[in-house]
Amino acid sequence: MEFTEIGEKLGGLTTEQVFELAKFGKDILSHVGIFGLSNGLLGLVKNAMNADNFNLIENQSAIETLIYIASVANGLNEKCWGERKTPFGLIGVGTDNFLFGLKNETNIKAI
Repeated sequence: MEFTEIGEKLGGLTTEQVFELAKFGKDILSHVGIFGLSNGLLGLVKNAMNADNFNLIENQSAIETLIYIASVANGLNEKCWGERKTPFGLIGVGTDNFLFGLKNETNIKAI
């Protein structure tokens, strides 16, 4: 796929915008991984909602945002499994591969 096609598929982004977006996403996923991002956010939401003085109405927008981000991370993880690729193989970020001891493996292999 040509870079101009990527920009078009992302709603008409320029090359620079696609680069910045990719760099942003890669930085986040390189730091925490797909699995860590999803579980961390959902754990944060659960802990916040279980707090004694938590006000759901005041925090509803933030909670919805965190759940949405976790949902997108889960979708990326499902795409990995659906395409039989590790996160390193699908998006080039090896954090989850390292976490699960897959090193530089790019394909998910059924035993």
